[in-house]
Amino acid sequence: AKGYDLHSVAGFNGKYDMARASMDFALSYEGIHDKGINADAVVGPGYFNGFELPVKGNYNAVEGKAGIHSNDDGMSSFKYGADLMYRYSISDEYSYEDWWRSIKSNDIALTSELGPVIDETHSVLVGVGMLLSTYAAPASYLRLYPYEGLDDEFMHSQAGHLYVAPHYVLSSYRMKLQAGLKLDMAIASKNEFIGSLPINQNRGQLIYPDVRFDYQLIREHLDVYAAVTGGVDHNSYTSLKQEDHFYRAVNSSSLWNPVSMNTVERFNAKLGFRGNVASVFRYDLSGGYASYGGYRHSVVGYEFMRFGTLGRPSLVSGGGPFFGYDDAHVAYADFRFALDLGSVLFDGGLTYTHTDLLKNEKAGFSPSPLVGNVSFRYDWKNRISAGIHADGALRRNGLWGSNVDYIESIESIRQYEVFIPGFVNLGIDASFAFNRKLSVWLKGDNLLCQAIQRTPLYAEKGIKFTAGICLNL
Repeated sequence: AKGYDLHSVAGFNGKYDMARASMDFALSYEGIHDKGINADAVVGPGYFNGFELPVKGNYNAVEGKAGIHSNDDGMSSFKYGADLMYRYSISDEYSYEDWWRSIKSNDIALTSELGPVIDETHSVLVGVGMLLSTYAAPASYLRLYPYEGLDDEFMHSQAGHLYVAPHYVLSSYRMKLQAGLKLDMAIASKNEFIGSLPINQNRGQLIYPDVRFDYQLIREHLDVYAAVTGGVDHNSYTSLKQEDHFYRAVNSSSLWNPVSMNTVERFNAKLGFRGNVASVFRYDLSGGYASYGGYRHSVVGYEFMRFGTLGRPSLVSGGGPFFGYDDAHVAYADFRFALDLGSVLFDGGLTYTHTDLLKNEKAGFSPSPLVGNVSFRYDWKNRISAGIHADGALRRNGLWGSNVDYIESIESIRQYEVFIPGFVNLGIDASFAFNRKLSVWLKGDNLLCQAIQRTPLYAEKGIKFTAGICLNL
């Protein structure tokens, strides 16, 4: 079945520099509009009725940001910085002959860092922050058709986390050390929301490491760096929609899963090298190992939800993609490079990821073990530029099927090994600057016409183009 995926972003930003600090602001709009298919069925002994549901979504959001930061000029005895973000969004999900469901969300983020600068090499800083999402959805959200009397009633919920991160900073001629810890407390309401389960109930461990180290082995040419960090991500509805434009909360809730859970990074240990050769070739090579609770991954699941006994028809719901959250250990490596010859830029990267996600035998897809990108771009006098780019990934392995444990007949539960094919996306791009303030750009992708599944079940099969305008005031 044919569908579409439209993504629009517009906005402006600015910065004001003062003697000892700088202020910045931004205001933007984001729209995600999509159309696809979900599959449902009703089954029982000798009975099957399958049907496809055309679904579409309209996500619209406005976002405002403001921040203030002291200048790092070595003259101030007190360092400070703060950023505030607010986003309001409405996400409408249409199905069943244009009956719509909507989720309204408010996302608020406050991040700050401040503390005394003892001298040129020593300082004691404290990071304080809050990220909170509040949601409202009609009480009739999960019903097949609008239910009289419930349309004006709303379910409410919220999730987020608060953190305090004190740390000591040592900066010397070649070395910078930041040593501390992070107290990160997850918060969430306990009421049911869009389904049978409250959201974001996995709380994490409260205390996480926060240590970072950088040393210049060869000044201005080679650095070695390391970090051990951790914390909580509450996986806001906005972040889920941005990662998967076809995501619908009903796909999670109809399978008796919470709409979202916290991703708890228990620890993430990284070691890397970065530098440059003759100030022309830049590189960054790093690798690490991390442990997660509630590791976010893609799921396509069918799940029996029985009514009465298995001898009566049971609803098999799902069919569309959603997100699962399971424990996982992740080993990774990342390489980035850039060859900058002035008018010619050649850059790219390669990321390796290995997880034990599928060992728990739950439905879902592991991330691709190898993802890469490369681009070549020529710029003529900062007025006309043109380039060619490519990105790709190896196939993603997964399990598909029911993952519930309360069905009486184990024969009805099966797991199947499945995969999402790998792909190569080849594209071209060009831009033209009328002057320093106004430019236009055009980008084409999937010139090889491959079936690219960035989201499970939704394939980009043809050539696509993106255009934009950039205005600098």
